[in-house]
Amino acid sequence: MTQEEVIEKVKNYEGENNFMKSLKRGLTKYGSLTESQVSAAIRVIEGARRHKQAQNRINVNMVGDTIKIGRKIALSIKKEYDLDFHPILIDITSMTGMTDKAFRLKGKLTKENGGICRCCGKTLTDEISQVTGVGPVCAKYVGVEHPKGKDGVEKFMKDISKKIDEIGEFEFWIPKKSIVKWEGKGRMLSNW
Repeated sequence: MTQEEVIEKVKNYEGENNFMKSLKRGLTKYGSLTESQVSAAIRVIEGARRHKQAQNRINVNMVGDTIKIGRKIALSIKKEYDLDFHPILIDITSMTGMTDKAFRLKGKLTKENGGICRCCGKTLTDEISQVTGVGPVCAKYVGVEHPKGKDGVEKFMKDISKKIDEIGEFEFWIPKKSIVKWEGKGRMLSNW
């Protein structure tokens, strides 16, 4: 890419990159760029081009999948959305962004029972919790009374489903290397 081509790209830049915006302002004000500014602009332009090509090559469709996220990401969701629990099993509703190393996803707490608590990821040990997919402590944090016996399971499932709908979707970044697709109860976790 020649210096003239780079200057033309900077002059016509309409994106959100703050560095490129500052180069454009400098170019408008002073009428030229230094050699180091041109080199830096080339790196930014080439990086954006490679990123766009990578997005076009990768055909990723996680919408509809349930993924298990780690505690660190769950904690950031908990804080950002002011939740009283850590969402661990999440149904992906859309992918809203992507970088070379991470996805920006939108999802909601799963309604499916995966053999672990959907709110903290711990193995469920008692029969009622295994049926409901939520332990008694996390049920309290979600704001739904955990059933004392089999008779209350159906009501609990309706209540937890309603509560999940009230909580709604949340958006979060997740590193590509740490995405784990949840295959459900009795199956192994597999890396995406």
